[in-house]
Amino acid sequence: MIHIHVDSMKAAELLSAICKDCGPDVSLCSEKFRIDPKSTLGILAMMYSSRDNMFLDTGSMTEEEVNRFLAAIDSYIVREEDKDAV
Repeated sequence: MIHIHVDSMKAAELLSAICKDCGPDVSLCSEKFRIDPKSTLGILAMMYSSRDNMFLDTGSMTEEEVNRFLAAIDSYIVREEDKDAV
């Protein structure tokens, strides 16, 4: 699971576009919800209603696919040093 942060409609649109190029198993999860991140509206709904931490589950992606995906979503990943800011 990859801890991410989405803070705007534009960011949700871009994340959705990235996820559309991924395998069918990728999902966006919070404590209460699991949605398909290929849906911009789904991402926005989770972003505005959940306020929980959000995580991307890469499902059955291969290691090579995960590495490409991580590079593509780098600006969304919450790192230890960023956690206080989120």
